[in-house]
Amino acid sequence: MDITFIKNNLGKIKKDALNTALKTACEINDFEMVEYLLTSNDLKIKPDIEVGSFLNYSNQTLISAAKNGNLKIVRFLLESEKLKNKAYIHACNEEALLSAMKNNHIEVIKYFLSRKYLKPTIFHSAYTNLYQCAKTSANDVIIYLLENKEKYLH
Repeated sequence: MDITFIKNNLGKIKKDALNTALKTACEINDFEMVEYLLTSNDLKIKPDIEVGSFLNYSNQTLISAAKNGNLKIVRFLLESEKLKNKAYIHACNEEALLSAMKNNHIEVIKYFLSRKYLKPTIFHSAYTNLYQCAKTSANDVIIYLLENKEKYLH
């Protein structure tokens, strides 16, 4: 599905198709599609961002982008002024960090770890995360964490 297709079929597209398009766009690093789906005034309905609740920190959009190493999309989801009035996307979800770690996306991890609100997460589960990285051969992440162990591993 592309933006032109969506624009030409605005009345026919259902929310499930938009949800699938958003998830796919995050997976394949299609920033233009992510931005369109979440901010366009063309769409009468928007895809679900799945922000979760206090009990369930599900945030599939952010997790998909982190898992696939899409730093531009991760930053957009967490920092964009365009989204602040439309959604609460948070990075306190440990799964987003762990997904990036297990898939060896060092730039996404460095971004997450540079954010103040994520540091307690890495401290709390650092050794579990290292174990997960070892299971998936995320060697760059293991090396990075070990080189910065004073900062991230107590």
